[in-house]
Amino acid sequence: MKYKKRDPIVHIPTTQEIFHCLSRAIEWCRNLRQVAGDKPYRDFLDWLITREMFPKGPDKITVVKLAKDSKASSRNIKLWVAQIYDDIFELNETSPELFQKDGIKVSMYFKNFDSFAGLDISVTCIPREHEQVSFPFVKAKVGTDLFYVDMVRNEFGPDHTVEIWVKGGFVNKYRELILNKAEFQGRIGWMDIHHQKPFEIDERLNKIYPH
Repeated sequence: MKYKKRDPIVHIPTTQEIFHCLSRAIEWCRNLRQVAGDKPYRDFLDWLITREMFPKGPDKITVVKLAKDSKASSRNIKLWVAQIYDDIFELNETSPELFQKDGIKVSMYFKNFDSFAGLDISVTCIPREHEQVSFPFVKAKVGTDLFYVDMVRNEFGPDHTVEIWVKGGFVNKYRELILNKAEFQGRIGWMDIHHQKPFEIDERLNKIYPH
């Protein structure tokens, strides 16, 4: 089957959105500060951590306010906030032990349309398939902070590893049922799911199983 080429649906965050994600992960910002070295955002990150990232009030943080309070330019603020966010993901990849101090060590993979993010973290319990998960820190990466568990994968060996794969949005159990049925009957294959968008799969399911 030939698949139509479509533009990827990738989330492009605003600086305010990224900053909101950082504000929900002050401890991870502290982890980054420990290894920041001579990064251009080092002093700005110190300033943010000292002030606990966000004021304890209803006012929304804007780039203009950050620039005014920190005495830095708006251009630098936008650049630094994005760099800090990306560097936390990079630090998580190179030094996962900084993010896995207590609880059950897991690798979480977040997908929403064509946006993707991965993090190695610790959890107090492993969510089950189809459970709802909220994870505000990745919203700037994938465009949502609400997910459902699509798959939990355990690998046993010298070490027990756990992977939790989640998808953006809310689970539709009826859709999952008829999609499994279509796969079982060979009417929709793995490559179809890999190459086609969810709404395209929905259109095919509606044709296969008309109401």
